[in-house]
Amino acid sequence: MTQSGKPKLLYICHCFNNRAGVEEHLRTLSAALKQTYQISIVFPENGQIHLMRPGQPNLSFPGERLSILAPLKAPQTQASLDEVFKLINPDLIHIMHFVNWPLSVIEQAIQSGRPVVMSFHDYYAITPHYTMQGEKDSSQTTTPAYAVKLFGKDISPYLLQRRSIITSALGRAKALAVPSPYLARVLGQIFPFDFKVIEYGIRPFTPQKVIKNWTGLRFGYLGSLLPQKGWESLFTAFQKIAPIYPQAELHFFGGMDKAAPVSPGIFFHGIFEQSDLPQILPHLDVGIIPSVFAETYSLVLSEMWQAGLPVAVSNIGAMGERVTDGVNGRKFEPGNISQIAEVLTWFLEQDDWRMWPVPNVRLDLEMASEYDTWYQNALRN
Repeated sequence: MTQSGKPKLLYICHCFNNRAGVEEHLRTLSAALKQTYQISIVFPENGQIHLMRPGQPNLSFPGERLSILAPLKAPQTQASLDEVFKLINPDLIHIMHFVNWPLSVIEQAIQSGRPVVMSFHDYYAITPHYTMQGEKDSSQTTTPAYAVKLFGKDISPYLLQRRSIITSALGRAKALAVPSPYLARVLGQIFPFDFKVIEYGIRPFTPQKVIKNWTGLRFGYLGSLLPQKGWESLFTAFQKIAPIYPQAELHFFGGMDKAAPVSPGIFFHGIFEQSDLPQILPHLDVGIIPSVFAETYSLVLSEMWQAGLPVAVSNIGAMGERVTDGVNGRKFEPGNISQIAEVLTWFLEQDDWRMWPVPNVRLDLEMASEYDTWYQNALRN
């Protein structure tokens, strides 16, 4: 405890400065809890271990660069993490994500003598291929065939050892949490433990009031333009309908690692900040989330609904479960260009969607309150 009576909470994460869902969730959660806990965050980056502390300079410690096929041990990283434990002396450790850490990180945190809780945001506990894209049966993720398909060679002995290490460590954590019932079910197929569902909350924002000065519909995509996010299938589907509906537009907001393709009616706006959402979203009519892997929640969906946007999404994972087709959104088969084009056309030709009740979304303080209760239980028990 600090002198002010705040418990000292240490987050162990895989990175912090990246613009992605887990990092945004960590930023939102830590900001909402900063009046209740003294929060420090430790994460690996560029072969170093970085420590962020409230009101103090950031520190860096030596570490190793680790691949997605993490080793059991990484001596320098482990030694640096022990230094962090001594320096912070946390009352509670929350392992937010353990990619980029050696597999021993969970056991090391437990061996520190502090209570350890863990949350899961993707499928990394099941397989190093953390999106688990292309594999519907999680029980196959340690087989030789799976190893060869995903990693180019039979590393199934490593995958089996990895599974055993993670299962043993999870069984000794104080508590485990996930953002959706969907992810709880998937993890529960592999790990015989209880996973508490604590849904993500987003920071509230008020969309900017705009006067619509465009005549056709504007479809919008938010987020990094990565293959697993399915943006290319949306791009191609829009190209199919653009000649028929020349006043329709498709706007992409997010970074990509190559030059943006050029096509009539399609606009790429590049990287944006969370603070830009109140200005971006009111200039769109319909939000599209075309992911081709099973999203475990989708913060983007919450952000679109917070702005009052109707949506169309891939019918997969937790995101597919959050949307009811024809009631609060439309759904299509992931990567199915014809179905995406049909859904875009439906929005252009129908008006029913303008009367849809947009769901209320969970906000940051509600999420933080539930995490606070979860943390207090771990501290007491």
